[in-house]
Amino acid sequence: MIQESDLIVYPYEELRDKAALYISKQRLVFEYPRDGYGVYNEGHILNIKNGYLGEFAFLEFVISKFKSEFGNDKDFWDKVKKKYIFSYNPVVGNYDKGFEFLINEKSVDIKMYGTKNVSREQIFNGLEKGGRPLNLLIDVEQGAKADVYVQTFILDNSDICLAGYYVGVPPVETWMPKPAHCCPITDLEPMNNFFDKVC
Repeated sequence: MIQESDLIVYPYEELRDKAALYISKQRLVFEYPRDGYGVYNEGHILNIKNGYLGEFAFLEFVISKFKSEFGNDKDFWDKVKKKYIFSYNPVVGNYDKGFEFLINEKSVDIKMYGTKNVSREQIFNGLEKGGRPLNLLIDVEQGAKADVYVQTFILDNSDICLAGYYVGVPPVETWMPKPAHCCPITDLEPMNNFFDKVC
């Protein structure tokens, strides 16, 4: 069970933000309208950008793990490659394969609650006071194809939060306007055991 102390937070960085915005603007012309999401246009750049910010935060999480495990040896990358097969595969101009990262043959899809910045309290108590925790959601129409899903958020101060992960595909819930694979944030695995359990 995830608690607030389990959240991994990366402070806002202007360079990270600008990189995500740049890629988002280039990618916009290739976006396709998804049923129920309206037409993708300039107003959707923020959603795309937030998705990249979640991916960048996960990338930082992975690199931090590699550095803590292997230090700054001159043969750092050789040691990493012997233990981990790793790639980050952002896609522009085509459909992705349902995930962005591969770590030792495990596919990892990063999910971002991209439409609204939230507080830590809202992650656990919902957008309305006393509500349910927010959820990891995967559209049924998207087709869940990854081995692992990581839920990320943009906090109300623009920091990026890795909340937790789910191995496999969560069950389908129908209480929303559109059916989705769904898991409350509190039921996710904490990120601090990601490499022990997933890799």
